Amino acid sequence: MAKIGSYEYDPVTGISIWSSEMFNLVGRDPALGPMSVPEFMQLMHPEDRTAMQSMLEGCARDGVSGAIEFRGDPASGEIRYFIGNVQAASDSKGRITKLFGTIQDITERKQAEEALIASEIRYRRLFESAKDGILILNAETGQIVDVNPFLFNLIGFSFEELMGRKLWEIGLFKDIAASKEAFKELQDKGYVRYEDLPLETKDGKKRDVEFVSNVYQVSNMRVVQCNVRDITERKRAQDTIKESEERFATAFRNSPILMAISTLKDGRFIETNDAFCRAMGYRHEELLGHSSLELNLWYDPGERMATLEKMKGREELSNLEVRFRTKSGETRTAEMSMVKIILRNEPCLLIIAMDITERKLLEEELEREYEENKLIIDSSPVLIFYKDREGRFLRVNNAFAVALDMPEDKFLGRTVFDLYSADIAQSMTNDDNEVFESGISKLSIIEQYESARGIRWVQTDKVPILDKSGKTIGLVGFAQDITERKQAEEAIRESEEKFNKAFHASPNLMAVITLDEGRIIDVNEAYSTITGYKREELWGNVALELNLWANPEQRKDFYQKINKDGRLDNMEILLRTKAGEIRAFLFSAEKITLRGIPCLVTVALDITERKLAEERINHLNLTLQSVRNVNQLITREKDRDKLLKGVCDTLVKGRSFFTAWIVLLNESKEVITHAASGIRGDFTPLLSRIKQEETLPCIQKALKKSGVVITENPHTMCADCPAIANSTDFGSMTVRLEYEGAIYGILCSSLPKSILTDKSEAELFQEVATDIAFALHNMEMESEYTRLEQERLRVAKLESIGTLAGGIAHDFNNLLTGIMGNIGLVKTYIAPSDATYEMLNEAENAAARARDLTQQLLTFARGGKPVKKLTSVAGVIKESAEFALRGSKVKLELSLPDNLWPIEADEGQINQVINNLAINADEAMPRGGTLKIRAENLVYKKSAALPLQSGNYVRVDIEDTGIGISPENLQRIFEPYFTTKQRGSGLGLTTAYSIVRNHNGIILADSILNRGSTFRIYLPATKKILKGGKKVTVESAGQAGGKVLVMDDEEIIRKMLKNMLSLAGYTVELAADGDEAITKYQQARAAGDPFNAVIMDLTIPGGMGGKEAVKKLLEIDPKATVIVSSGYATDAIMSEYKKYGFKSVIAKPYSVRQLQDTLSGLLTKKKR
Repeated sequence: MAKIGSYEYDPVTGISIWSSEMFNLVGRDPALGPMSVPEFMQLMHPEDRTAMQSMLEGCARDGVSGAIEFRGDPASGEIRYFIGNVQAASDSKGRITKLFGTIQDITERKQAEEALIASEIRYRRLFESAKDGILILNAETGQIVDVNPFLFNLIGFSFEELMGRKLWEIGLFKDIAASKEAFKELQDKGYVRYEDLPLETKDGKKRDVEFVSNVYQVSNMRVVQCNVRDITERKRAQDTIKESEERFATAFRNSPILMAISTLKDGRFIETNDAFCRAMGYRHEELLGHSSLELNLWYDPGERMATLEKMKGREELSNLEVRFRTKSGETRTAEMSMVKIILRNEPCLLIIAMDITERKLLEEELEREYEENKLIIDSSPVLIFYKDREGRFLRVNNAFAVALDMPEDKFLGRTVFDLYSADIAQSMTNDDNEVFESGISKLSIIEQYESARGIRWVQTDKVPILDKSGKTIGLVGFAQDITERKQAEEAIRESEEKFNKAFHASPNLMAVITLDEGRIIDVNEAYSTITGYKREELWGNVALELNLWANPEQRKDFYQKINKDGRLDNMEILLRTKAGEIRAFLFSAEKITLRGIPCLVTVALDITERKLAEERINHLNLTLQSVRNVNQLITREKDRDKLLKGVCDTLVKGRSFFTAWIVLLNESKEVITHAASGIRGDFTPLLSRIKQEETLPCIQKALKKSGVVITENPHTMCADCPAIANSTDFGSMTVRLEYEGAIYGILCSSLPKSILTDKSEAELFQEVATDIAFALHNMEMESEYTRLEQERLRVAKLESIGTLAGGIAHDFNNLLTGIMGNIGLVKTYIAPSDATYEMLNEAENAAARARDLTQQLLTFARGGKPVKKLTSVAGVIKESAEFALRGSKVKLELSLPDNLWPIEADEGQINQVINNLAINADEAMPRGGTLKIRAENLVYKKSAALPLQSGNYVRVDIEDTGIGISPENLQRIFEPYFTTKQRGSGLGLTTAYSIVRNHNGIILADSILNRGSTFRIYLPATKKILKGGKKVTVESAGQAGGKVLVMDDEEIIRKMLKNMLSLAGYTVELAADGDEAITKYQQARAAGDPFNAVIMDLTIPGGMGGKEAVKKLLEIDPKATVIVSSGYATDAIMSEYKKYGFKSVIAKPYSVRQLQDTLSGLLTKKKR
């Protein structure tokens, strides 16, 4: 019986009370108490919880009773079905206080209903496939409710024509009054049989049929089943008619399936079919009303009890194997299913059974064969299995069991659906059914199955098993494991796929070509990309015809090695791309056979970049070696020209550069010297272009910016440059030679284009240039140091000579003063027409020349203190140079900017410097030439390059194109008395040197023999503004007269001056030194007869000279008129006499006229 549990629930408190059956129903321990409503809901199927919740809430709220069918939670495994109902209880006020309900397990009933539906389906199949005509009538109305197809064919009416009509309305059966009376008889008796009944089909054909009808209940309707069997042929042969009567009595009885219906309560048979009767050996009437127990049908009554026990709480049982005993006592085996049904409102069992005795016998036979063949079968590596018609395993061999890791007996009764996934099982079943239906073996089936070792592949032969009548009752299968073969095939396929992917995805060039003629079958994308040919352009062609081989001789070597060794490893080959580019590759090749054709698979690694990298590294190593060699050369070579030539030779001979040349330039970008190596042509045109200021583009760029200038196509940029390498595969690097901001020149080299853009090469090239510039700087510094040292020695020598010359010149000037003064006095006593007068003039001129010589000696010895004033250097240069070159063959070119800064200088001395240098240049160019004089402003920052202080300077360059000066003479040109001229005194350049030095400037000389000399003068500039003004002409004041005091240590000069001044009308007193002169001046002043003027000798050996005396004298008389006179014309007091209190100056030796003019000018001014 169905399990029913009851419960009571208080909706206010939420407390529940359960019956014991309720606890059993949900499988809960009563000790735990009832579940809460939410907990109980969790036992339900999620889809049914809402409906249950709604029913309970509606009952609790409105008191509405309800019932619902629901399912258990599928998570628990088996789904069970229940019916739950609820009703409410109210108090006296109508308030709902409790809910009462029951839960009934209806799983077995649901299963029985489903079984009945299945049974009806099976019955329907029997009904429709029956070989008798079956007509189902409504037992009450006589209307036709169902007809099977066989009857359609028999009587010629369609289903629609028969359905709903009454039997007597059709008029098929002629011998019976197919009328209401006949039907009434059938209703009353419940069974009518006509063994021979004539029938007329729709088309008028006459047939004889056996007509059997009986009445039975189907669900709630009584029906009449009329079985119509065509007995036309039986009437012709009675034996056949009799057999047909037995076989086709009713569709139910003639079903091959054993069918019976018994009451559930006591097991009495209420219906059996013919198959059942035959199987049991009983007649139909012998079975009806009796139970199987009474008839002793069960071989083992214990099986009956066990079966009934299994049915408790269930709706059906399926595929039970039972043994039964026939009426004759024979034991047989059946496969039985039972379904609970309701028949005429009484619980019954529908028993459906299949006699499997023969199958069991077959199984037993197979078992015997199995025992006999076990050793043979189990020793076979082939997987062997036996199946019956339903696809159930009857037997498997050891190999089969081992493959699935399951004992052999576990396979029995199972199908492939129990062992494998649905897809694999269905595929196997389809093959099985094909064998069962055709009865023909199916061989070489390739299929897979799931084994203990994973998915395995087998090649299976399935052979039908036939009984003695030739009917297929099963099959035997032989499965050969081909997993390894499949894996090998798959590996081959994957290998081919991988090869194909690798072939096309490889960055290396890959091709498949025929072995005999090298015709291209296929190439990969890399091959196409690198060679520049489309794949379609390559297919079917030969590399030689496409001109891919850059060196056809390599093709011969290629095939010789293939033919000799059968393969090729890393052969270096040059290919030509479609664009004509030559690239290097490492080729490897293997022989293969493709569709029966001997072929080669070639793989080529593009090593062009690697070769270029190796070339760069090799060249870089050569350059590094050249750099080391250049550095070593720099450390040992001190000759500039030899160094430059050595550097060029080192760069070229070291194979790091194809050509190399260096050009040194001066500040005016003019060529000083050059060196070259590796240049096949004449280098002179390049120098000419530079001299003509037609500088090459590469030089222009290098001079404008620092760093290496790369020229990839010098043949285009510098087409006519003789330094360009002949090969078009070369480019050039150009860099200026620069150190600490000073640019010495240009270095240029040519090298392969492949190396040209290498950053390291450029850096090393820059390093070489820097090293060369540094070496030139060092040479310049060493030369300058030598020059400064010579200058120091020259200054020391001049100072030493000057000290001696100064003393000699002083004494000589005193003597000349006496001589010139006395000659002048004598001339006053002689008429100009006298012959003696002319001789005195000659003597006076000779003394004057002696005086000039003495003055020049003082100038180069001590420089002669310049009397400075604000001067325009441009005017001095122009006036002096033009005067010196007047009547010369030399062309003068002046470059004197208008914005030249003014200088503070002794204009006469600067004039003398320019004059001396212009005369020397003129003498150096006896056949004519060009003298260039340029002046420019210069802001100089102190460095070791020049012995100058930082500041503003005017630089004057005097450059000739004369014979030049040899290096050995160049070092001595400023020494006094050094000359290479027959008539020279050797004092011109010495004087110029002293004058410039006394102006705080320097003079430098540079010369190239047979090319000319350049003198460079640096004079300090001033910020003062040069103002224009009128020249003042000093007129002769005539004879003034007055009292004059003469102070001189030389008696001859004192006497000469007294005579000279007395003759000129002056009163003269004499003093030998300063003390005497001051005394006499005081006495004269005290006596009221002061001196109008005082002439003082600057230097008094052993006594007070003019410098001290004038100071004391001015203390006595600040208005004293004092004239300073000295044979030391270069003394600072002579140039700055006013600073010391003197009113005028006159240098010894002087003439009478000079003295008269000086005194006259002072005294006349004083009188004014």
